[in-house]
Order: sequence, then C-alpha cells, then structure tokens
Amino acid sequence: MPSPASVDLRVLTGVTVLVVDDDLDARELLHTVLEYCGARVVSAESAQGALSMLGHQRPDVVVSDIVMPGDDGYALLRALKSRAAMRDVPVVALTGYDFAHAANEALAAGFAAYLKKPVQPLDLCRTVAEVRRKR
Repeated sequence: MPSPASVDLRVLTGVTVLVVDDDLDARELLHTVLEYCGARVVSAESAQGALSMLGHQRPDVVVSDIVMPGDDGYALLRALKSRAAMRDVPVVALTGYDFAHAANEALAAGFAAYLKKPVQPLDLCRTVAEVRRKR
C-alpha cells in the first residue's frame, strides 16, 4: 500500500462531486477532504436537496449517505438513474452501519462503490477518482 506521501492528493482536480449527507459534521468533513484532493464540491443535506440542485449543475460523481431521514440513498440513486442526464454519473454509497451484507446490497442496487464511515480520507479520494475513471 502506498504511503500518504506517495499519493497524488490533487487526483480530483477538475472533478465536480456532489456530497449528500444529513449529518452536518460528516458532510463538512467529506467536503473538506474532497476539496483538498482537488475536487469542486457541492453538498446537500437530503436526497430532495440534491435533486433540486441538479437543475443548476451536473456533478461528475455523487457521494451519498445511505441512511437519511425521508428519502434514503437508495431512493436518491433510483431518482438519479431515472434522469437521462444522470444515468452515467457514478454514485458512491456511504454508511455508518456495518452490516456484512450492506456492501453487496449497495453494489447490487447500482452504486458504483461502497464506503463505510468513518471513511479514511485517502480511501475517499481514491474511490471517487476510480469510479470517475471507470465512467
């Protein structure tokens, strides 16, 4: 595994990431880490908030908490994939719950990747860069 010093921390330069998380502290941390890695970051506190932002901009990658009040991350994923302009945008699932089957369920539902909270900053940046490249 490469050391943090050997990783290109600007790996997300030019990439727009939409972060969706109902927890303000988590949302701000994700925002800060992704910006540090070079991304342009916009954020929303709910699935509905994220969907309303899409009229103004189209992200390259979405990072969404799965468990949120109201519409959860799965509902957001379905709504995104139902929009022609968003079908090819990869969505990364993020959750604090540690169920053995959670990653498999998320990937089977159509998420491009799955990360468990608390996410390690380098893992977050690498994952977003990887799903962006595969798109």
